[in-house]
Amino acid sequence: MTEFSQPDRVPGEEIHILHVDDEPDFASMVTQNIANEDDRFRVQSTTDPSEVADIVDVEGVDCVLSDYMMGEMTGLDVLSEVREIDPEMPFILFTDTGSEAVASEAISAGVSDYVIKDVIKEQYTLLASKIATHVERRRAETMANRTQRQLHELAENTNDVLFLFSADWSTLEYINSQHEGMFGQSIETLRQDPTAFLQPVHPDDVDDLKKGMQKVSEGHP
Repeated sequence: MTEFSQPDRVPGEEIHILHVDDEPDFASMVTQNIANEDDRFRVQSTTDPSEVADIVDVEGVDCVLSDYMMGEMTGLDVLSEVREIDPEMPFILFTDTGSEAVASEAISAGVSDYVIKDVIKEQYTLLASKIATHVERRRAETMANRTQRQLHELAENTNDVLFLFSADWSTLEYINSQHEGMFGQSIETLRQDPTAFLQPVHPDDVDDLKKGMQKVSEGHP
């Protein structure tokens, strides 16, 4: 299987859901009802749990919705295979097996959510809400991580020293590697004592620097 990479998607875009249930009629009904709940939903269905991992691997699935008991495989078997491809894939068990033991096992295995099948229409509204919530959270986290990596790359590709302290100088939040080359002081020294930044500064400039940093800490440019 290929190494998984989360697609560049943003909130509001299409959500690709893969539903797996070994009962064809029920699978068809759920697929249609879920698709009707949200215009963003594109629901794909399979009755063969053994092919779920391959579909996830190649088709850019955003969320897996799975039954629990399916012949020789359980939904948790499917979860295990999916997690090998994408450890953060939203995975919801939608099952009529509602024992506390199964629920506990599902939670321990790391399912994103657990919903008991019901005949009422409201269950699809609930499912749709849970699917959207988990997918949108995952996308937001992916975008935040990507932005953080991009900012880190920008910070490392500059000749300036860039650093962030907490307002009281008690914690070093971030510093780029240019600091060591410019000031001859290790980053670990600053992590242990952020005020060590003052050590390479000429004694005549320390007071001015402290005043300037205090202004910045108070929100003034």
